[in-house]
Amino acid sequence: MRAGHGRRISPLPGLIGSDAAWLRACAEIATAAAHDIVAVCGEPGVGKTAVAVAAHEQLGGGPLVVCDAATMAVDGPSWWLERLRSSLDGPSGSVVVRHLHGLSPAAAGSVMALLR
Repeated sequence: MRAGHGRRISPLPGLIGSDAAWLRACAEIATAAAHDIVAVCGEPGVGKTAVAVAAHEQLGGGPLVVCDAATMAVDGPSWWLERLRSSLDGPSGSVVVRHLHGLSPAAAGSVMALLR
């Protein structure tokens, strides 16, 4: 697939699809993830976590930790936030936080503070 200026966009590892918009979005996420925190938003089931995992693999791997905010209600906010903090302070790699939309404003603020 080509995306402007004759540049070929390759799909991220493990992902399928050849639509130009999909490939551009994946490439933009991978490029941004190499330098900063990235928020990937979209409808349920569109592949947000799959793109995050693929971008992680393209960037060279290392440890990958997925923290699901939906489990905060079961695990308790303190334990869940401590696990997230430990993951962020751990070895160089990637941390994916899923389901942030379901958190209370206070819990979301705590997560944002950790990400800063």
